[in-house]
Amino acid sequence: MIKIGILIDGQNSKTWNIDYKKLVEYIKRHYAEFIPLIKTQRIYLSAEVTTEVMQEDFWGVMQSIGFEIVKRTHLREQKVDVDAHLGSELRKFAYQCDVIILIAGDGDYIPVLEDLVAEGLASFLIITERSNTSSDIKQYYRTSSNSSIQVKYLDSLDIYR
Repeated sequence: MIKIGILIDGQNSKTWNIDYKKLVEYIKRHYAEFIPLIKTQRIYLSAEVTTEVMQEDFWGVMQSIGFEIVKRTHLREQKVDVDAHLGSELRKFAYQCDVIILIAGDGDYIPVLEDLVAEGLASFLIITERSNTSSDIKQYYRTSSNSSIQVKYLDSLDIYR
């Protein structure tokens, strides 16, 4: 049995039109031979106080398919980023999971992932959108020989709405 964590940088991926139910089904199929157990499903979001009510429908859908919403609430004039929180949780879940699926377009996580792999903790699959991805991830995808950190593009997975 393989323990899997799914962590989503909601700020990066909110415009990618992902069908999250299809995403979970894809992950279960992709790891079927290892009898996957999805240990955690989290999406990290910042929510402006004045628009929080409008986002509750999305949150309800995500919760109905098993995702925990991790949000930072802020006022309109504030900028809130969830990267640091997600980065620290990568370490926490690397101790609990064999594989972590990271949905993100931001290369800030690569040094953390490399450190965790070097420590022998987990392997990682970064799922990202080809046209809306940092040059760091694209460069990593083209040049890395590290098989413990893989990159896949959404358009090759058929998990769009």
